Amino acid sequence: MGLTKPLVQAASTGIETVFKKFGPQLTDAGQNTAKLMKNKTDIFNATNLVGEEARLFLDAANNGNSIQMMNVLDNTNRTQLSNRRSAQALQATSVPTVTYKKGGSLEAPRKAIQDFVEADPTRKEKLLSGEIKRGSIANIVDDAGDVKDIQGMTKFLTTNNANFLTFPSRTKRNASKGVRLNLMKVPEPELRKFATAEFPDNPELIEEYLKTYAKGFGAVQEAARRNGLSIKQLSDELVSGKLTPRHKKFLTQYDAGHWFSTRYKLDQVTDPLERTPTTGRSARLEPRTQNIQGGAKLEHETNPHLAEMVGIPRTWKEDFLLFADSKLNTKGLPQWEEILGTEGMRLVEELPHDASKAEAKAVFKQIMEMVNKQGEAAKDIARDFSDYKRSPDIEIDADNAAKQQWLRDELAKYED
Repeated sequence: MGLTKPLVQAASTGIETVFKKFGPQLTDAGQNTAKLMKNKTDIFNATNLVGEEARLFLDAANNGNSIQMMNVLDNTNRTQLSNRRSAQALQATSVPTVTYKKGGSLEAPRKAIQDFVEADPTRKEKLLSGEIKRGSIANIVDDAGDVKDIQGMTKFLTTNNANFLTFPSRTKRNASKGVRLNLMKVPEPELRKFATAEFPDNPELIEEYLKTYAKGFGAVQEAARRNGLSIKQLSDELVSGKLTPRHKKFLTQYDAGHWFSTRYKLDQVTDPLERTPTTGRSARLEPRTQNIQGGAKLEHETNPHLAEMVGIPRTWKEDFLLFADSKLNTKGLPQWEEILGTEGMRLVEELPHDASKAEAKAVFKQIMEMVNKQGEAAKDIARDFSDYKRSPDIEIDADNAAKQQWLRDELAKYED
């Protein structure tokens, strides 16, 4: 017993680090599944999961699938062991340092990487799979001493065109990544205070919001990822439980694009609740190239007037109010996911950010007219089946009819 107790305490402490890392992304059911991990190595690996592996781990744990969860950790163990062996082999030959003039030609570092890949025919596939890490190829530094990351490797390896290789500053990239991650986090203390004041009789709202806001954005990210896969690739993922490698994707790739970037009007914001939210309601599927090129450019932002009309949250405060209304249904606030079809999405995305409120009203009127037509068509179908015994489907149609009345009332507000 004297030996068992400390081991149990150590495992418990380890599990707490897993809970701390994943925070609200791990549900109560997910925490119970994670508690099945007893091996210290598994717990350590779980706390260091990132990217796709972290998402697989969370999905398995939250779905109560302990076998799949352990498979993710086993694969991580094997990958790390393979990476260590590759790193040791490369260290035996030492990693060269390649220096080039700041702002000058990139020929030297590009040639160093190309020579490394061509020296061994197996290296290309190992770099694509992640078995060999980019940092093991060479230390890239400019003559001012700024250490560089290697970017564009996948395009280079799949096209053999070294011009795709670029070398951004590691320090600046890490700093930018840190700022972005902080901007994407909910301002919890301020939002708790606001929620308590607005909904004193519903304290459960803020608790549920804080547990689910990140999952909502994660769901959009996963939908975006799957939208860029072929039917066969999706099928293979279901069978194998493994995600499709980036270099094997050939369709248009998508991101979870913010309707308003995380830096939108950031220099004017003093209240954290007025920052752009990062939730399922604040994002939609957007072609990756368009999302990257748009970045935080003002012309890439959504029109704020139209966003308010259709229910796209511009701030954390608005996002929480939309969430609360969807639960309490007190004001019937518009929810863009229910209003915008494909054509409506296009109209919102095409309206310039600086368009006037009058122009936004005109577009909103178009959208609502389309929604009303769809509602009338649905009611016609319901009438055609009126002689049949009422079913759950008809009940849904009746509910839709009520929604259409609300939509007509909303449209009336913007009539001249």
